[in-house]
Amino acid sequence: MLELTIGETRRRFLGSISAKKNPISRPCTRATIWAVGVLLLCLALAEAVLAQGSPNIVWQAEHSGKALAFSSDGRLLLSGTNLWRAADGKRIRTFVLPYNGGGVNAVALSPDGQFAAIGIQAYNQNLDLFRVGDGALIRGRITAHNNGTTSVAISPNGQLLASGGRDGTAKIWSLPDMTLVRTLNGGVGYQARVFAVLFSLDGQILAVGGQGGVQLFRVSDGTLIQALNGSSSTLSLAISPDDQFIAAGSNATDQQGQCVDCSIKTWRVSDGALLQTIDGNNNSVISIAFSPDQPLIMAGSGDRVFEGVVRFFRRSDGALVRFFYQDPSNGSYITSVAYSPDGSLFAFARADGLVVVARAFGIDQDPQ
Repeated sequence: MLELTIGETRRRFLGSISAKKNPISRPCTRATIWAVGVLLLCLALAEAVLAQGSPNIVWQAEHSGKALAFSSDGRLLLSGTNLWRAADGKRIRTFVLPYNGGGVNAVALSPDGQFAAIGIQAYNQNLDLFRVGDGALIRGRITAHNNGTTSVAISPNGQLLASGGRDGTAKIWSLPDMTLVRTLNGGVGYQARVFAVLFSLDGQILAVGGQGGVQLFRVSDGTLIQALNGSSSTLSLAISPDDQFIAAGSNATDQQGQCVDCSIKTWRVSDGALLQTIDGNNNSVISIAFSPDQPLIMAGSGDRVFEGVVRFFRRSDGALVRFFYQDPSNGSYITSVAYSPDGSLFAFARADGLVVVARAFGIDQDPQ
């Protein structure tokens, strides 16, 4: 492969320099230093071109939502209020919100495919539950949080729904009656905003991410198990397919808007050990997802030059494998990413409402 050729060329070149017995006896001229610099730059650019590309798009739809969720069988994709057939983009139905507020922030589908939860940006009346089969509103205009429901997740057994909000709380509700079971992080005064909630695959742990970092709670009684060491302001969470690792996309910035910690961090769930940090290249990591069948993490973010970018990182060493830039003319930063359960498709949504579904690729495959 050309990628291996480039990498081998660079290694041999650098190795030949380090292997010199007495480099001082052969002083480098400015021309030599310049040539070395040009060669290394060319090799780096060549690798970047290979990593960059265009996704193998199956279908796409404009103005179709900023939040995504595949059904557990992979047949359906929910984007905003739109329910699609994942294989070909046929619109099945549009859920009618009783109150739209500032738009949809988060969506989730129950594992049995019966229910769709939608959280919206509104001070109140910001959580709705629909029946997938006919689009009927089961429970609506629920004031789950003050100032917006930012995230929703449904437990693997389909009996509980978790929500997070800008009021700094995470809440657990019973399905489908939407009775409040318990509130996490509740208290008097300002609470750090919550932007992500996630159930472990065994349903025993709820991860909560937000301005205060990442915390793990026991679902059965709401006990705080631990706050993950090294976590910072978090926008997104993902759980590995084997349920052993949890990843968080962070967006900690200073007063000038520069990243203090914009990265993807991975911890071991069993003991909370921080295992890996992948640099986000000075861009907030807005959404992340583990590949179900490949050792990859997909990340969607805003890029300071190209406005939006989807990146694929190798889990073993954090290396960037592929990246897809978005059109810089429309403020198209990535708001949500997701893999289909069988790993054959990946999807991303942008701030302008464009939803794209594309064929997934192996770690050594060309996506084009």
